[in-house]
Amino acid sequence: MRRIIDPDRLSTLCQLLGSETMEHRFVDAYRRELERLLRRRVSYILVVGMVFVLLFSFLDSYMAPVLSSEFLRYRLETFALGGLLLLANHLDRKGRFTHVICCAGYLLITLFIVLLVVRTGGVRSPYWVGLPVIIITYTAIAPLTPHQTMICGTMAAVFYVLGLFFFAPVPTDSLLILFNNLFFIFCFIMIAAIQSCTENSAREREFILRMEEDAAAGELARQADLLEEEVTRRTSEQRASEERYRLLLEQIADDILLVDGKGDILHASPRFYRHMGAEAESGGRRSLLGFVAEQDRQRVRDDLLARLGRGESVAGFQLRLAAADGRQVDAEISGTLLTRNRQVLGLQLVIRDVSRRKLLEQELLRSLQMVKMTETATILALARLSEHRDITPGRHLERIREYCTVLARELARGRHFGEQVSDTYIYNLRQAVVLHDIGKVSIPDAILMKRGQLTAEEEEICRRHTINGGDVIKAMQAQGEGSGFLAMAKSIAYFHHERWDGTGYPQGLKGKEIPLSSRIMAVADSYESMTSCTLYREVYSHRQAVEAIVLGAGYQYDPVVVEAFVARQRDFDRIRREYSEEEGELGRRAV
Repeated sequence: MRRIIDPDRLSTLCQLLGSETMEHRFVDAYRRELERLLRRRVSYILVVGMVFVLLFSFLDSYMAPVLSSEFLRYRLETFALGGLLLLANHLDRKGRFTHVICCAGYLLITLFIVLLVVRTGGVRSPYWVGLPVIIITYTAIAPLTPHQTMICGTMAAVFYVLGLFFFAPVPTDSLLILFNNLFFIFCFIMIAAIQSCTENSAREREFILRMEEDAAAGELARQADLLEEEVTRRTSEQRASEERYRLLLEQIADDILLVDGKGDILHASPRFYRHMGAEAESGGRRSLLGFVAEQDRQRVRDDLLARLGRGESVAGFQLRLAAADGRQVDAEISGTLLTRNRQVLGLQLVIRDVSRRKLLEQELLRSLQMVKMTETATILALARLSEHRDITPGRHLERIREYCTVLARELARGRHFGEQVSDTYIYNLRQAVVLHDIGKVSIPDAILMKRGQLTAEEEEICRRHTINGGDVIKAMQAQGEGSGFLAMAKSIAYFHHERWDGTGYPQGLKGKEIPLSSRIMAVADSYESMTSCTLYREVYSHRQAVEAIVLGAGYQYDPVVVEAFVARQRDFDRIRREYSEEEGELGRRAV
């Protein structure tokens, strides 16, 4: 298969777009572009050929006056056939027969010229010059490769020789003339091939440049979107990369100012004055500080102008501008010290209006908060399915959530889990813990409400609530991929009855094999179980519950989590008392 695009330039383009496997796509795109170009030019080729056929009819009266009427008929017939090909090309809107129509037009004109040559004396006919003319015309208009040009030119020469051989044999004394004619024809073919090679290379370069330009434009657009979003923070290295693209865009899209070290405006784009609703020559407004809200002026002097004056670059400087009509505009300034030949020209500032972006950010934050509130309410409502089946009194889930939150925040301050327990971890934990006993909905009421000793079989049914609950959340997780709290909720549901010494259930995990979230839940759930008022077990005081949990460190509970519990035991007691008082108040209101 012939080379379509120069491989070195194509490799550069693929590297620019970040892919080495896209060569066939660009080759196909280039081929489709050549086909579209050929389809557009076929009409021109046919029109030029038809005009050529009629225009040179004036020569017939001088070159072959006897045959002028016959040649006129040939020309009209050729013109009519060319018109049919032109109509066919117009109707072929999808370009399926473009190459056939183009070749048919070329062959039609070539055979027409050969016919004129045969009818006017064969090898000595002056009409042979029409062949190099049509070769040059066709190859100059049609987007051909050098090989295609050589084939088309050679084909015309072959038809010329065959026409002479079959219909106007060349006398021996005219062989030199035939050689002369063919020599000139092939010279024109070589010239056309060289021209085609040059044009083909130019088309390739132009195509590669457009692809590079499109790729660069796409990259700029992507970076611009990242700059506009700015909801999440960038690393310092990313900010530097974004700033380079920002400067390219802001030269067109934003306000440009050149000020001196004191803030006096040396030059400003007309857009800046239109944006501020002021005249360029209005008195008293020639200083940048005159456009800055009063509360930000000192900050502009110290943190913007002073830093730029020291040669530092400033990006993303936030301030409020005061327009002439009294409105305040949220703006962001990027600036640099502008020098030429070591001479300071001033401070170049690029100002962007970010008022709309801030409004959108605020709307986005409000929407996210609403989604989180809805998610929390939904999870809590789902978790209450298990609470209503349990004998634990009301507000059980809220207390559990607060206990786990207190423990997680204390662990985040320590050296053992400080990196693991982030704000996101704590948020997911708060969402996840309320689902820990969702598997209890599968326990029959006769077992769940039984006051006496459970049989071994009943005990096993109760223990399976961990597996049932984990499986339910696992199915939920499959429907909501990417949810961090569901993954944590699944681990808590499965393993919150595991013990540090490996004697727990359902899998008998030991030590750090138990997920941290389940270890936190084990301590919080035990405290809640000991201090909650039930009909079936003795209620511990806060002090008794603390002593029991401390005794279980290293056996039932993670010692590090117990240390965190002891450090925050007063918070546990406060939470227990607050929710107990709320329950009492709600009970009195109900009465």
